[in-house]
Amino acid sequence: MKKTAIALWILLMLVIGIFYFSTPAEANPYMLKPKYCHISIQSPQNETYYSVPVLLNFTTKNSHFPEYSYFYTIDGQSLQSGTWVENVQILGNETITNDTAFPYIEYTSWGWAYLPSLNEGAHNLTLYSVNHDNNYGDIETIHFNVETQLKVESFPTTLITASVFVVTVILTGLVVYFKRFHRDKNP
Repeated sequence: MKKTAIALWILLMLVIGIFYFSTPAEANPYMLKPKYCHISIQSPQNETYYSVPVLLNFTTKNSHFPEYSYFYTIDGQSLQSGTWVENVQILGNETITNDTAFPYIEYTSWGWAYLPSLNEGAHNLTLYSVNHDNNYGDIETIHFNVETQLKVESFPTTLITASVFVVTVILTGLVVYFKRFHRDKNP
């Protein structure tokens, strides 16, 4: 009976040790893989665009490609009327080992789309990442302007005045030189 009690005690300690030192993540490392998506918009930027269409160009870093999809809204459109970005491709990936007990892969992707024709004036664009569970990841908003007419700057009077002055000085010097040269040759 004593041997049976010792065997049961050892078995109990083994079971407790397995549950205590083992986590579900060890059984399934995917559980420790963080879910994230970070968006970085390259264009449009906070500036004025004189040609249309304007190009939406962005990169992302995420932990679950292709779990994330991307769509955008312009000027406060409702989410239901947003436009999906169809041109998204993976640029590369990197194994991340320092954030969790188990390594995971971080994907870098690139996406682009031509924005529809926009009227002149101020606009804003909001880009959303959505995972397959319909949860939003990162959301980025950018403000920009569109002007279809290139504005001509005021007449450069300073440049014209300086140029006329320099030409006048050079011509006056040449006239004086040639008169003196001609006078010295014909006494």
